[in-house]
Amino acid sequence: MSNNTVANHARFPVLDALRGCAAIFVAQRHLADDFWAGNGFFRTYLAVDLFFVLSGFVIAAAYSSRLESGKLSAKQFMLVRWIRLYPMYFLATLLAIVAVVPSVRAAVSHGGHVWAVLAMTSMATLVFLPSHWMGGILLFSLNGPFWSLFFELIINSAYAVTAKAMNTTRLIFVILGALVLMILLALAIDTGLDSGWGWAWPHVFIGVARALFGIGAGILLFRMRPGLMRAARMTAKFPVFLGALVPLATVILVMMATPSMHAFDVPFDIFVCVVVFPLSVLLATFIDWTNRGFLLLCSILGSISYPIYLLHVPVGKLIQTLAPTLGETYPATAGWVVLAFLMTLSYAAEKVYEIPVRRWLNQHVLRPS
Repeated sequence: MSNNTVANHARFPVLDALRGCAAIFVAQRHLADDFWAGNGFFRTYLAVDLFFVLSGFVIAAAYSSRLESGKLSAKQFMLVRWIRLYPMYFLATLLAIVAVVPSVRAAVSHGGHVWAVLAMTSMATLVFLPSHWMGGILLFSLNGPFWSLFFELIINSAYAVTAKAMNTTRLIFVILGALVLMILLALAIDTGLDSGWGWAWPHVFIGVARALFGIGAGILLFRMRPGLMRAARMTAKFPVFLGALVPLATVILVMMATPSMHAFDVPFDIFVCVVVFPLSVLLATFIDWTNRGFLLLCSILGSISYPIYLLHVPVGKLIQTLAPTLGETYPATAGWVVLAFLMTLSYAAEKVYEIPVRRWLNQHVLRPS
């Protein structure tokens, strides 16, 4: 869900743009009921699958050579990932706790040990663990989108441990196994591929399958990229528009313009995950960009992607608490205003809070490797 080094931001700017667009669509999806009169885009749940592919690709670009050679241990790799992910996660968790306090107060008036439940849930959430004490179906009741980070970290750990032994043939078998499981479970669950965030057993397994397939596919794409780039440029000069307009337009159209196809939703979603997203990621990395305006736009979208993904639910709840009739009085308009506020807040949170904290952690926690 996020780039890992400054070098990768410069090398793959369109990936930043793809990730930023996908995160904005996720935010719009989850805020639609409160601020868009329920008018959310249907297929934006696939943004998570795109996140997984992007994450696998960028992690492979940043760390695969060191993991496979042994220069970076699995423990060091997971520490690097923790430093990258935790500061914003910690902030989002604190905001989620604050956002749920009004409902806890209301529950306390009816009796019960609600504060203790909130305390236990908060402690579990702070260490990346799901909990069921507050009830409901969500793995992470304080902030639903945390589920994808949970599964991403599981697959990251597995990748770090197996990197030396995971040759391309084995990786392909792992990806195919995850794909088969993903298809079978998506066909068995009423919500199809929009699953993985809940406690029911099919959700847990499909969450693992989606993360394993997407991250594995991203790693495989990185390994295949040099040969595919050579093949593309041997046949013809690679058109610039294929490296930006096609991936961005394709992803945006998939997220915005494809309504439910009912019985064909699962086949279409699988096609998108297996063909459309990987091809978009590949095309997005085929051009060395020099246009400063375009690079700036990509950088901004990349900067807001991770913060807005984690912050939109608790911030949306806080806004709804402070202005409960905002969405009803100004439907859609309120949504765009809230979304613009979230984008601004996310950019500021990265620059003012996340980057300085990560820099401090890198200096004081991460040992040079």
